[in-house]
Amino acid sequence: MGILKHVSQVALNSVFPPRCAGCDAWEEGLFCEDCRLQLRAIEAPLCAVCGKPFDPLAFASLCAECRPSRNNKPPEFSALRSCFMFEGPSREAIHRYKYEGQSSLAGLLAQELSGFWRSDCNGTLQIPPCDLMAPVPLHWWRAYRRGYNQSELLANQLSPMIDVPSKVLLHRVKPTRPQVELGRDQRAENVKNAFQVDKEMTPVIKEKTILLIDDVCTTGATLRECARALRQGGAAAIYALTFARQIPQQTSPEK
Repeated sequence: MGILKHVSQVALNSVFPPRCAGCDAWEEGLFCEDCRLQLRAIEAPLCAVCGKPFDPLAFASLCAECRPSRNNKPPEFSALRSCFMFEGPSREAIHRYKYEGQSSLAGLLAQELSGFWRSDCNGTLQIPPCDLMAPVPLHWWRAYRRGYNQSELLANQLSPMIDVPSKVLLHRVKPTRPQVELGRDQRAENVKNAFQVDKEMTPVIKEKTILLIDDVCTTGATLRECARALRQGGAAAIYALTFARQIPQQTSPEK
């Protein structure tokens, strides 16, 4: 059976050669060598909670948004980590996966996430034992138009790689505008109270550690709201993992 599968794959590759997700060059992996050299991994120093990179000279463990204060409530997740900066090849790969119907990239993206997770997120996080994996949900109409929920496909591929069961725990209770169209403050308001734990899943997540999965983190508003809903549903701890992260120009912990 393994030989037959191999022969079939060789025949398929001869008709439809695998392409680099960053530049379209012939490549069996996610990225060709040239594109991989352009990737910028997100490494320390960074905020211990939201994973936002710090200035190398900054002496802090938490950014301003994650430090609790009278006027600031930190995220409900324990930690958020992302593999790469959302730029160049990583941006192109996500665009193809998300907007050009290349759902087959889910497996290759998941391989990158698996390696990153098993590396303790480039040594920035002591990986916790997670009970369940939860994809960020799409509104049903957007999933219908796209044909799939990219986060759910990613979670389904990643699940056996890191041995964490994937379940749809959340759903959107209201339609929201695409986050890509909005500014930072608008994004937070756009997804406010947009997610709920499915009722039948409440006993499933009670006192469990949940790993949230999404393709890209921009401001973190969506992941914050998902984590809030999971916490309200009874989860003990929430971690979040994405393939890419959009970083604002100012990354000092004081900004």
